[in-house]
Amino acid sequence: MRFSFDDICYDDTKSATKIPASEYLEQGTYPIYDQATDSIIAGFSNDSSGLNKEFPVVLFGDHSRVVKYIDRAFYIGADGVKILRPIKADLSTEFLYYQLKFKEVPNTGYNRHFKYLKLFSYCCPNVDEQRAFLAICHQADKSKFSDFKSRFIEQFDSLKKTALSEIAADWDKGQAFKKECIVNEGNTPCIHYGELFKYGPIIDTILSWTNESPIKSSAKGDILFPASDVTPNGLARCSALMSEGVLLGGDIIVLRLKSGFIPEFVSYAINMQKDQLIRRVTGSVVRHMSAKSLNSVEIPIPAIADQKQFIDIIRQADKSKFELKQAIEKIDKVMRALLQ
Repeated sequence: MRFSFDDICYDDTKSATKIPASEYLEQGTYPIYDQATDSIIAGFSNDSSGLNKEFPVVLFGDHSRVVKYIDRAFYIGADGVKILRPIKADLSTEFLYYQLKFKEVPNTGYNRHFKYLKLFSYCCPNVDEQRAFLAICHQADKSKFSDFKSRFIEQFDSLKKTALSEIAADWDKGQAFKKECIVNEGNTPCIHYGELFKYGPIIDTILSWTNESPIKSSAKGDILFPASDVTPNGLARCSALMSEGVLLGGDIIVLRLKSGFIPEFVSYAINMQKDQLIRRVTGSVVRHMSAKSLNSVEIPIPAIADQKQFIDIIRQADKSKFELKQAIEKIDKVMRALLQ
């Protein structure tokens, strides 16, 4: 059953004590929440006289469109924060939060957006259905491990950069083979130039096979670069090949590493240097890159233990990203069903 905004919740902002940003403390007893997107807690206060002790509530940023679920005593900032509470006794505040969070409120710049919440339809399923829905949402929140991935990457920015020439044991090229010989199953796994663009930073699954005899095959841990393309951005990438004995097609540049470097880490580190890669592309119509030009690309190289930790985080983040996508799709499906 569908409900209007005013049927299920109300604006309780007038009941709150608002604290100007100039009075925020960096540390204190009571949290202050504003409409910012970069931090859940904006500051603190030690004054308990105006503390809002009725929680949980949902906060909506009138300008930022940010939705927050607050389950502790709190203050709000003085600018643009709305406090929303359920009217219906059988509507969970947390369920209301997720409904509002997944509404596609249009971004009209630094204007007020609260009015748009009143244009949507809402639902109030029974308690068991709300609990089942919230269980899915909690799983989705646990799957946001990928946010940590970017923060971990940032810590390498301050490291001294090392040129690829210093970590390269050898540079090689793939060997051209007949594309018409590529089959679903065959004697030799293979990667041809065009197929290289289908992979991410790590290649651990081979898509194609060939019946041709390998003239030159890969070693585990090879870093593969496309050597030519029609656009410079297409060449600003590489992949770490985690299989050996793979037949590599022509127009693939191969970097083989010295010992002491983890190929998966090196691949991610190189891919973070897209500007450096683009600057080394030559040619007018068909763009090219060479091993010689790649030698001077510089990347951060932390200690081996940090490289291993980074890869563990990357693998968990990629798994988490997939789980989050599945959970969000399920949330959307359940919410659509509840609104029917």
